[in-house]
Amino acid sequence: MTSFDLSFGCLGQRLGVRVHVGLNLEIAGKATLSFRPLIVAIAVPKEPHVLSGRSLQCLARHISGSGIKLAVELDVSDSTISGMTFDTLANGHTASDITYRMLLMWKRRITYCYQRSVLGMHGRYDSTAAGNAQVDMLVQAVAAATGSTQVADVITECHRTNRELTPDGFLAAPRN
Repeated sequence: MTSFDLSFGCLGQRLGVRVHVGLNLEIAGKATLSFRPLIVAIAVPKEPHVLSGRSLQCLARHISGSGIKLAVELDVSDSTISGMTFDTLANGHTASDITYRMLLMWKRRITYCYQRSVLGMHGRYDSTAAGNAQVDMLVQAVAAATGSTQVADVITECHRTNRELTPDGFLAAPRN
């Protein structure tokens, strides 16, 4: 049995993918091809704790009155803001639910965009740099939407110490 190691060129190097294929050839009769199990090693990026679903929900509850302003600061389109607002209110949810949904949508969109741009330019995705960039964007948007840096400072401190946002962390920050 002969073994070949394929790495799929640049794509394999970017994603850390290695494929092992085993080949069996029988000379006396028919040729058979057998494959060993596919072995794939991909580094899974880990998001910062302040961007977890629980943290974003806590943030949304704290700044629910500034949710629309926050969405505008995060560059969410007007049609998306009005559609999400209408759907959420029509289903009997609150302003914090609207803010939470917009934060989740922003996080998914910005993660995808950042991965595409970094993979296109450098060939490697640095999840730490991506997470820091996302947190910086969120901090700036929260400061602009609330008109105060106190909530933004709480986010920055939790990110620095690698903790999730909790209601206790916002005790000193003004509620919007």
